[in-house]
Amino acid sequence: MLRHHNLKRRISVKNSNNTKVFRKRNRISYVGLLVLPLVILCYWEISKFHHYFGYAVTRTTALAPLQNPFVINDIITADSSTSINRASPASTSTGLNIRTENKDSTYPVTKYFAATDSASDKATSEQPELRKMRKKFVAIHIGPIKTATTTIQMDSSQNKNFTRALANDGVLYIGKFSKRESRFEKGMECSRGVITGGEVPENHSTGTISISGLTFKQKQDVIKKECWGSHQELIQRSLIFSSEFYSVAKYDFVGDLFPLYQQVFIDYLGYDEIIIIGAYRRYGEWLSSAYKQRAKQTCLHQAKRSCLNVWEYMNKFIESSQYGTSFCYNLDRSLLPFIRDEQKFAKTVTATAASIETSSATNTTFQDVNHKGSKIKFDILNYFQLPREKHYNSITTELYCKSLGTGRTENACRYSRDERSNEEINTIKNKGSNDIVKYHDIVVEAKNRGWIKKPTYFTDEGVEETTHNRRIKEVVTLEEYHTKELGLAGATNLPLLCPSQSQLQIFLDKSLRFEELIMPSFSLTALGKEEHIRSFWELANKKEFCWLDIERLFQNASSWEDLLHKRLVIDKW
Repeated sequence: MLRHHNLKRRISVKNSNNTKVFRKRNRISYVGLLVLPLVILCYWEISKFHHYFGYAVTRTTALAPLQNPFVINDIITADSSTSINRASPASTSTGLNIRTENKDSTYPVTKYFAATDSASDKATSEQPELRKMRKKFVAIHIGPIKTATTTIQMDSSQNKNFTRALANDGVLYIGKFSKRESRFEKGMECSRGVITGGEVPENHSTGTISISGLTFKQKQDVIKKECWGSHQELIQRSLIFSSEFYSVAKYDFVGDLFPLYQQVFIDYLGYDEIIIIGAYRRYGEWLSSAYKQRAKQTCLHQAKRSCLNVWEYMNKFIESSQYGTSFCYNLDRSLLPFIRDEQKFAKTVTATAASIETSSATNTTFQDVNHKGSKIKFDILNYFQLPREKHYNSITTELYCKSLGTGRTENACRYSRDERSNEEINTIKNKGSNDIVKYHDIVVEAKNRGWIKKPTYFTDEGVEETTHNRRIKEVVTLEEYHTKELGLAGATNLPLLCPSQSQLQIFLDKSLRFEELIMPSFSLTALGKEEHIRSFWELANKKEFCWLDIERLFQNASSWEDLLHKRLVIDKW
C-alpha cells in the first residue's frame, strides 16, 4: 500500500521533475509496443512446431555402443484360440495385437482427410493430444522376396491416397519405388562416418569435416546438421522403409545394417522404437515362386540357353539345412537371429518375461518380454495363409492395421481396409506361373535346331520388376498360341517330368518344419498343419514342381511347323 501511495504521489506532484517521470513511462510503453508482436510471433511459431512434431520425443542420452546388446520386447505369438484386440488401449498404444474377448469390435480410427496434401496439417492441428502420445518410430520391412513386397512398396509410394493417409499419421514412406531412397542412404552413410570417427561431407559440399575426438553431443549435432541438414523431412517424422534387399544374402542386415540403424535413430536422433517386419510364406510356395523370379533374372530375357528346370533348382535348397536360396535369406536367417540372441540382449532387461499372448489373426511368432523400455519390436506378416476377409483384404492392410497398428498408422489402416476399391485391392503385382519357362525352353530348342533364325526382343512395359523387362517375342507368341488359340495349358497339356512321391514328401516335411520354426502356434491351428499339407499336395497335383520333357515333345518333329501343328496340339501325353 505504501509503494502504491508513493507512486501516485510521484505522478500527481507538479514540480520540475514531473516531465522526466512521464517521459520515462512513455519510453517503457514504446518498448512494450515493439516487444509484444515479437513475443506473439515466437509463441505462434512454437505452437506450430508443437502441433507438427509434438509426437517426437528427442533424447540426447547415448544408449549402448554399437557392439553392445540392445533390448528386445513386444514380440507376440499366434494361436487360433484368441482374437485381435481391435479397440483396447493396449493394442492401440503398441500397435501390436494382444488377446481380447471383444471379437466383434473394429479398429478405432480418427477422421481421414484425403482431399488435399494440406489435410495433414489440418489433421495434426485438430488432434494435438493424439500426436503427442504417438511414438516416433522407424519400421523396416525386410521381405524376403516373393512375399508381396512389391505390393506393399507400390501401394505405399505410388498411391497418392496412401501417401496422404500416411502424412496424416505423421509417417513418411522412404523405401523402394519412392524418390527418397537415395537421400536416405546418403544420410545413413554420412551418419556411419560420424559414429565410427572418420570424415564426413560438410553439408553435402566438396569439403569434409573431421569428427575425430568429438563428444557424443557434438557427434549428435553433426549428424543432425551435416548428414541430414538438407533432408530434415526424413528425420522429422516416423519412417517406413521397405526393401527385400535387407534379405539378400550378400548384405549383413543382422550384423551390420541393423546395429547402425539402432545407433543412428535410437541413440542419436531420439526415435522411440524400431520395428522389424518380416513376411512368412509357406516354404513350398515360396521356393517355387523364388524359382520363377530367378528365371526372370537369368534366362527368360535371352535365348542363348534353356533355363535350369524347377526341381533341379529347388532340390539343392531342399537338401540344405537352411530355408533360403543362394541369392536370398529366408526368415530363419534374416529375422530369427535377433531372437536367438535374446538371452544376450536380456541382460539389459530388468523386467521378467510375461506370458505369451496370442491371436489367430496376427500369427506372429515370438515371446513378449513386456518391458516398457523396449526400443526394438518385431512382427511377421502372414497374409498368404490367412483367409481373405474384411480386416485382411490385402497384405498392405495387414501391415498398416496389424503390424504397425492403429496407434501408429490409423489413417493408412483405414484407407487400406475401408476406402480402397476391390479392383485396386485385388491387383497383384508380379503374378504369373512357371509355365513361361516351358515355352521359353521350346523356343531355345527350336533355335538350336535352326528352326528359328533370330529371336525378336521387346521391352515389356507392364512388368513391375526392377530386374529384366526384356522379353522374347517368339516365346510370348508361342504361349498365346498354345493357351488361347488351342485352349491348352503348359501345366497339363505338355509332356512333363516330375519328382517322385518320396522326393515330394521330403520337400513337404521341410516346409512343415519351417512353419513350426517361424509360426509354432499357428501351425497347430485349423489353418496350420492340416491346411498346409492339403495346399502342398494341391500344388503338386497342379504340376507346379514339374518341368518340360523336351525330348519327348520334339520327338518325330522335323520343323517348327511340325511342332506347332502336330506336337503342340496333343492334349494328353
